[in-house]
Amino acid sequence: MTLVDLKFAERLKHDLTAIKPVKTHEQVANEIHMAPSALSNLKTGRRSATREVKQSLVQTLGSLKLAMSAARSEFGVLSFLDDKKRRLDSPFTTSLIQYKEEQERIQIQHDYNLAICKKPQERTAEDIAVIKDYFKEYLEEIASEETDVQAKAIDAGLDDELQAMINQFNRQYGG
Repeated sequence: MTLVDLKFAERLKHDLTAIKPVKTHEQVANEIHMAPSALSNLKTGRRSATREVKQSLVQTLGSLKLAMSAARSEFGVLSFLDDKKRRLDSPFTTSLIQYKEEQERIQIQHDYNLAICKKPQERTAEDIAVIKDYFKEYLEEIASEETDVQAKAIDAGLDDELQAMINQFNRQYGG
């Protein structure tokens, strides 16, 4: 039995609520050949969705954020979508945040290189702190890049095409 993915359930609940004026939950369930009660169990986190069901939901709802949430759980893709600092306010904002995060990582790159080159038993507490800080900065940079790409795709009206590009990349390089 697979573990319930509460982040996916939360994102699904959000996306189902967002489309409610256009489509009912029952209509979504029918489109993916699922009982409405089963869909309800997925959105509340009482049950987990298979990869195929997640894929069907993503296609039916047309949600890039739901696709990224599914990728996080199915393929171990890093997900930072709930980080309030990385909201999709505008492509300009996300570009500035991405640039800032990249510069912060670059600033500690030299100290990281010096610390990581030492044998583990010869590293000082300061070296270990620099190594940890480097990985923290690197993850923040990755998060801001992911958010920036999403914001730009949404602003350009290419969120569906972006998902197709991500799928193609995953097929080509394994994801």
